[in-house]
Amino acid sequence: MMIIDFSYSYSPEELVRDQLGPGGSPRTVFVDGSPAYTYHDRLFDLEKHIACMDRAGVDRSVLSSGAG
Repeated sequence: MMIIDFSYSYSPEELVRDQLGPGGSPRTVFVDGSPAYTYHDRLFDLEKHIACMDRAGVDRSVLSSGAG
């Protein structure tokens, strides 16, 4: 059986870097008190994303871009 992630979001680093928290930490944007979007380096660092996929047993991922 092959596991496919159909919800992987990729965004170019230049659109994400300035949105990260201190020291490049993840930062969540809240709208009306509810979390709306989280910026993190795996949005542009494909090697880190692939490592996460490997740990989770995901074989393939379909890319989309929410910020680009």
